[in-house]
Amino acid sequence: MSELMIFIQAYGGALALLGSIAVILLSSKFVTRDQLAASNKRIDDIEDRLITLEGEMRHLPDKDVSHRMELAIKEMQGDISVLAERLKPVAEISRRLQELFLEQAKGRS
Repeated sequence: MSELMIFIQAYGGALALLGSIAVILLSSKFVTRDQLAASNKRIDDIEDRLITLEGEMRHLPDKDVSHRMELAIKEMQGDISVLAERLKPVAEISRRLQELFLEQAKGRS
């Protein structure tokens, strides 16, 4: 027992230093409770944002609906072009009637 005490007295400082180095090395290899709690909070925040985003995405049209809407818009553009061509004669008649009414109004004055 006395030999152990002599050894501890002789090398106690070195053993304490080695123990401290071991603790420092191990602490850099493992996550502390505070770091783990911060990581868990961040993961929870990201999960909440993801759930919100998924909820918003449900209301948006998918690719099939978007494609059908695109086709419908193109069809409507074609219909509008046809209507525009058909309305040109009506616009010309309206212009001629306006000129006629202006001439008649000048004749009365």
